[in-house]
Amino acid sequence: MNGLGSEKHRSGSSAVSYTPAQAALVALMFLGWQLVLGFALGSLLLRLSAEPGSARTALLGNPLLSLIGINLLAFVLTLLGEHFLKRWRWRDLGGWTFRPGLLGPLLLLLVAEKILSSELDNLLRAVRPMPPALGHYLGSLQAPGRTGLAAVALMLVAGLTEEVIFRGLLLGGLRRVRGARVALLVSAGLFALIHLNPWQFAHAFALGLILGWTFLRTRSLLLCIVLHGASNGLNLLTRQLPWAIRGFNAPHPPAAVWFQPWWFDLAGLAAVALAVALFHRLTAPAARARLADQTPGDAGN
Repeated sequence: MNGLGSEKHRSGSSAVSYTPAQAALVALMFLGWQLVLGFALGSLLLRLSAEPGSARTALLGNPLLSLIGINLLAFVLTLLGEHFLKRWRWRDLGGWTFRPGLLGPLLLLLVAEKILSSELDNLLRAVRPMPPALGHYLGSLQAPGRTGLAAVALMLVAGLTEEVIFRGLLLGGLRRVRGARVALLVSAGLFALIHLNPWQFAHAFALGLILGWTFLRTRSLLLCIVLHGASNGLNLLTRQLPWAIRGFNAPHPPAAVWFQPWWFDLAGLAAVALAVALFHRLTAPAARARLADQTPGDAGN
């Protein structure tokens, strides 16, 4: 992905800056709060195990409701901590508008990424199968009857919280210190690592690159939030498709590993090339504006 630029936002460049080490600490803070809150919730559920049929136990034991609550609380606590240290402002994080015409190529890119990361996931499972407990938990997030709540947790809450932190706060801050390319790679890597799931790393890293590139080209945080939600929505949608593709969304035995048809992988690669070319062309005039807003670290990017 070439042409890493940023459209100058009306409020000017972000006042927040991060070194890679500082960005890693922020990501660890966000993850740490999630783990602490998750542990606290698990301890509470153990205390309530004496009343298994109670409404309170059912409410707290719902994995999607727990995910929503933990993510939102961790998000708020992380932002409060960083606001105390950095005194950032919402307008420093990025823009809250975008051109609707950019959605076409970017949604195509997300579909292509889903196809290719699915095949990488098949390869990883063939080498190292996913632990049954992890597979059961991930499956519970998309269980039948929970589609609406899953959409709120994965599309709205995850999209908002993770994009504000990893694209608005960290990517923007890293870019001021280390330039666009390093900022993109570091922010995408941290985004992938905080998911704590080796079987999800390739998808999360690729998604982080796509969203980071989008942010650098448009400076629109809202567009990144929408795309993040759309990417998670694709995971829910593939289970509902009226056709089944082997290795992609076709049902298979838990221990079996199926690879996708060659033509499906080839279609994914072609879609990536087309989507990148279209988006690059649509954002080229805005990206050239970065020459007037270039930091020393961006030279040559």
